[in-house]
Amino acid sequence: MLKTFTALALAIGLLSCGDEAEVEELKQYVKAVQKLRHYNVQVENYIYQLNDPTIEKTEEDIGAARKLLDDYAAAAGTLAEPDDGYLRSTHELFLRSFVDAARVATDRTGDLKRQAHSVKIGFSNLRSAIRGRVLPTLELLLSRKDLDTEEYALKWPEKE
Repeated sequence: MLKTFTALALAIGLLSCGDEAEVEELKQYVKAVQKLRHYNVQVENYIYQLNDPTIEKTEEDIGAARKLLDDYAAAAGTLAEPDDGYLRSTHELFLRSFVDAARVATDRTGDLKRQAHSVKIGFSNLRSAIRGRVLPTLELLLSRKDLDTEEYALKWPEKE
C-alpha cells in the first residue's frame, strides 16, 4: 500500500513539474515572438507599398524588402527550439513559412514590376501563414494554460 501511494505521489509530482516547465517554455517562446513584432509591421507596410500601383518600385525597394525577409527569417531562426511537441510543431511551421515566402519573393525573372509583385506575394504568403496559423495556434496553447491575457497577446499589426 505504501509503495502504491509513493508511486502515485511521484507520478503526480512529475506530471505537475512537467506542466510548469511547459508553461514556462510557452511564456518564453511567446515573449520572443512578441519581440519580432516590428518585422510584422514592416512586412505589412511592404505589402501595401508593393501593391500600390501609384508608387514607383525601384531595385533598392525590392532589395530592401528581400533583405527584410532574410533578416526576419534569421531572427526567427534564433528562437530556441521548444521541447513541447505542440509548441515545437508551431515553431517548425513558423520557420517553414519563411522558406515558402522566400521561394516566391526571390524570383528575379522579369522586370521590376514583376519582381515587386513576386515579393508582395511572398510577403502575403508569409502574413497568411503567421497571422492565420502560427499566431492562432500560439493563442490556443496560451488559452489551454489560462495565459490568454494582454501580457501574452499576439496580434498581427494593421498597416501603419
